[in-house]
Amino acid sequence: GSTLTANLGLPEGEAMGLFSASGALAGVVGALLGGVLVKVFGYGILPLAATVFFLGGAMLTRRGGMRPPGAVKTAPAPTPPRPPSDPRS
Repeated sequence: GSTLTANLGLPEGEAMGLFSASGALAGVVGALLGGVLVKVFGYGILPLAATVFFLGGAMLTRRGGMRPPGAVKTAPAPTPPRPPSDPRS
């Protein structure tokens, strides 16, 4: 999620929304996949599945992550700070 959102060059609010959504989706997909694996193969499959997914993630990270077509190659510059607001308004 963080590599995807950093490489898209979105404004900060949109990037955080996408980051949160991808984390929620990962949790749902992981729970469903884990449940199916346990139902079909039993609890003994979980260490093997965790190893396979860990190695897949490590290979994606080594390759540079999942960069969508047209994405920026570096993280966007930080947003400039806002001027202080008038506390009377």
